[in-house]
Amino acid sequence: MTYFNLKPVQDQKGVYILYTKDELAYVGKSSNILRRLQQHFYITEKESSTELWKKDIDKVEYYICESLADCELLETYLINTLTPKYNLDKVYPDKLTLVISSLPQKYELAVLELKIRPRTVSFKGIMVEYCNLVDNVKNLDLEFVNSRRFTLERLAQEILSLDIKEIVKKVGTKRIRTLNYSKIGINKELYSNCDEVKNVISEAIYNKLEKNTFYSTAQIKQVLGKIYKDFKIEKTPKAVELDKYCSIRKVSRTVENKLIKGVFIL
Repeated sequence: MTYFNLKPVQDQKGVYILYTKDELAYVGKSSNILRRLQQHFYITEKESSTELWKKDIDKVEYYICESLADCELLETYLINTLTPKYNLDKVYPDKLTLVISSLPQKYELAVLELKIRPRTVSFKGIMVEYCNLVDNVKNLDLEFVNSRRFTLERLAQEILSLDIKEIVKKVGTKRIRTLNYSKIGINKELYSNCDEVKNVISEAIYNKLEKNTFYSTAQIKQVLGKIYKDFKIEKTPKAVELDKYCSIRKVSRTVENKLIKGVFIL
């Protein structure tokens, strides 16, 4: 995925030229270059494999046109004179003899390569894109950044039940990258030293387990697992962690000639 500083083409109509690895790839036109480029630079998993070349775009040039008629003529002219690799429409078999002597001024977009993977509705896919938006907000079109961040926050909440805005706020983009965007690693970071979360888990434990009552290790793991699931904490329940959340006394009991390890909740 590549993002661009799109401010120069805000609401402009014109023709754009896309390059991949310094190779002419595609010529297109639009009544709004900003919106069209944003559409080009999102490749979903369901998209045709013939569109995957877009992830390698590393250069964009564009012409600003006065009218849509000019856009149409210029696009057709450039397709048949430059012969871009991925244009299939408006390609004519006979040789073009017309020469346009006064092309509009050509511009090149300032490219900011963020090396983001194609968009996927997955924890890592969303987190990678969101962190890059946060860190590069000064270099990108603010309206686009705010719109895209809102979309990612909504997707994460509705599909993954995650508040990514709060996650990034608490953990920080630098630390998230250090953890390689691992959901388990980030959750451990969130919940290992967070007093607020510890208090919530502690309260949940006391609501589920009675004081001065013996509970086996297996029962403790089962209760912790249910609590972690309720609070959407990606963490393996371990009975030895119980003393992080409440006061206990470790004991063992013999039941049907078997030694059962467990604890008393104090």
